Amino acid sequence: MRDHTVDDAIAGILRNTLDQALANRDAAEDPNDVEGVHQMRVGLRRLRAAIKFLEREIPSRHLEQFDLKAEQLADTLAPVRNIDALNAQIDAAAKDGGDYGALRQAAASRRRQAHSILKAQLRDPRTTIALSEIAQWVARHGWRDAKPKALDAPARKLAEHALDRLQRKAKKRGKGFRKLSPRGRHKFRIALKELRYAAKLFAPLYPERKTERYLKRVAKLLDGLGAEHDDVMLPATLSSLGSTARAPAARRAVKALLAVRRSGRPALRKQVQKRRRQWKKAAAFW
Repeated sequence: MRDHTVDDAIAGILRNTLDQALANRDAAEDPNDVEGVHQMRVGLRRLRAAIKFLEREIPSRHLEQFDLKAEQLADTLAPVRNIDALNAQIDAAAKDGGDYGALRQAAASRRRQAHSILKAQLRDPRTTIALSEIAQWVARHGWRDAKPKALDAPARKLAEHALDRLQRKAKKRGKGFRKLSPRGRHKFRIALKELRYAAKLFAPLYPERKTERYLKRVAKLLDGLGAEHDDVMLPATLSSLGSTARAPAARRAVKALLAVRRSGRPALRKQVQKRRRQWKKAAAFW
């Protein structure tokens, strides 16, 4: 891939992200397959991230339409994924003891409802048509109508331009990190995710020894920021369970889970700050 053109890189990036979403579609329909929902959602997020940075480099009227369709499908996956994330937090808290049975039952009931909606959306012919339209456009290199000369340039030219911009954006969003509000930290996390998705997509253009360290540091920082975000979203997720979580045992479990997450917050924040410093010191591989 190191001698590929911009045209080759765009095709590879879009196929890679779309294939991940399509490959996990059947698994996401399975109510017992937690990983299928997660991987399809990640694939759609990667596709959207690719579309967004390609819109700036190779403008195309189709990209905005495809982004909207991918966003709508990802939004349908989100409620199920949020319950799965809650279950992971319950599992972690339960290792130290406590009765979370009633809360697990409430979460299971809510997940069944959310998955029923998701399954109907995945089986809707309009979803198949939307995904097929994107796949056909990628297969015929539909972006060739715009900036045809730029498409013959080395792929690294696109990579360097896109990655420089995304890294500047992430560093700007993370400025004054310790004083950032939860909303500010979330914006930093989203910018960092976009950078990571792009960095992983362009990584094959560069020697592995150069990309590995940088990608690991970004991934670790995102893991920490993701845990922080889960803490912020936890009350809303618990609230969304509705009446099924109002039984006395469920309410006790909710209080216990919130207490566990609060107790671990100082250590998590310290860890995230350390990982952010490590990321900032990491040499860019591009």
